[in-house]
Amino acid sequence: MNFTVQQALEMDVMEGSVLLAGNKGINNKIVWVNINEILDEFDYFRQGEFFITTGFDLRHKSKGFYVKLVKLLNSCNIAALAVQIGYYIEAIPVELINLCDTYKLPLVQLPKSLSFSALIRDILENVLMAHVKELEHSKSVHAKLTQLVFEGRGLDELANNLSSMLNSAVQIFDNKFNSIACSDLKYTSCLLESPRQLFEDYFSKPVNKSGLITAEKIVVNDDTYGYIVVNRFNDEPFTDLENITISTAKTIVALIMLNEKALIEREEGLKGDLLDDIIDGNCTEEVLLRRFRYLGYPISNYVVYIAHTGDPNSFHQTLNNNIQVINEKLLSIIKKNLLLNQHKYILKIKGKKIIIMVHVKNDMEKVNVNKSFLSIISSAKKDTSSSISVGFGRNCIKLSDIKYSLIEATKALKIGKYIWKKNFIVGYEELGIYRLFIENASQEELKIHYDATVGQIIEYDRAQNTNLFATLEAFYKCNKSIIKTAKQLFIHRHTLRYRLERIKSITGLDTNNSKDSLALQIGILIYYILESW
Repeated sequence: MNFTVQQALEMDVMEGSVLLAGNKGINNKIVWVNINEILDEFDYFRQGEFFITTGFDLRHKSKGFYVKLVKLLNSCNIAALAVQIGYYIEAIPVELINLCDTYKLPLVQLPKSLSFSALIRDILENVLMAHVKELEHSKSVHAKLTQLVFEGRGLDELANNLSSMLNSAVQIFDNKFNSIACSDLKYTSCLLESPRQLFEDYFSKPVNKSGLITAEKIVVNDDTYGYIVVNRFNDEPFTDLENITISTAKTIVALIMLNEKALIEREEGLKGDLLDDIIDGNCTEEVLLRRFRYLGYPISNYVVYIAHTGDPNSFHQTLNNNIQVINEKLLSIIKKNLLLNQHKYILKIKGKKIIIMVHVKNDMEKVNVNKSFLSIISSAKKDTSSSISVGFGRNCIKLSDIKYSLIEATKALKIGKYIWKKNFIVGYEELGIYRLFIENASQEELKIHYDATVGQIIEYDRAQNTNLFATLEAFYKCNKSIIKTAKQLFIHRHTLRYRLERIKSITGLDTNNSKDSLALQIGILIYYILESW
């Protein structure tokens, strides 16, 4: 509630006073009273003051002085200038009256009989009463909205209560400009569909807060959590009490957001711990059943997916800072897509990988989950300019088997690099001949063939700092075409032939011999299988 110049003029103590200029500022809010007889100092003006003077020596001032005085009073946003006549001046200079009218600054002529002490007492009494009413109103609003928090109500309930108080449409947005709550449907014609530009304009440019739309930024410890927007759908501007209501509501919204954030973080922590225990094999089937039920998750039929940015075969790379930033963005993309398609999941970042355990009821739902990951790959490429690789294991009926799905997903991701390089999704069951080797040959058997073929090449590359293994890979991927391989590697054909001869001398295997060539290709395949173990 405001105490205005208009209300001050209506006080009994102001009898005989006249408003000479600045009628357009008649509703200026008065917050204090100041008095000074001599206008020779300009550093004591304060916003919202009702400034009183006797005008001593005012009649001898130049027009330049009046211009400087009024501009300063206007820049300080004082409520009004009151000049008493009868002691030092008989009339207020016309130049001063005209300037005050130009700057919409209320200029009040006080009669000689008016007591300054009585005027100051009455104004301050009314200012104090206005403050008391504002505090009582703020306390009432705070109590009502806080009760919603105690009752466990959400932001939609708060938006509806605030809407009723203000007779206005209310929307609440998160810090990414997504609408997370709004008032009842009858107000939707006034709700915002594209708030980003509004916020950018509103908080970067001077805006009249008493207009038909007002926005408040929800900030806690310098972190922006979101925005609350109130959109008036009549022609009445917001009053001070209504602005107090909005400001109080902002505090309660922050409280609800912090509470929800804490609950989400606790739940995410419990899920992450559960996934860790599953991976490490720390829980029995009975314990897993109890913990899944506690979190409200189904107790069977899960598939483990692993998402990785960049080269999925280089988990040892040292781009820790970049990987962390990209993984955080990827995490947001994954959550958004899985929630949009109503998939139940638990996920956690483990180093440079994101492990996602998804509930799939049947084969059709697994197909839909895979489509979601294709969308994730596309979104990540567009939004982060990063390649995304995804591998997944087989469906697990028992919770204790989830760790095996994780192992399969890891192998699928590793071997997928050899086939597709990047931006792929592949399941363990889709590995074909690779799976045949994985499931039917021991690691020792595979290692023997590896050492007899490409293992020697890789050891030579490490010792001599060459890239013969990469050359051999490219040669087979180009269907043994000398021209295509040389072009892909940006080398001369003679250089390629020299390298192939060097491989022959190291391994004793000739790429031109079908039997030797098959052995080398199987060696490459085994290299990626062993890498996945």
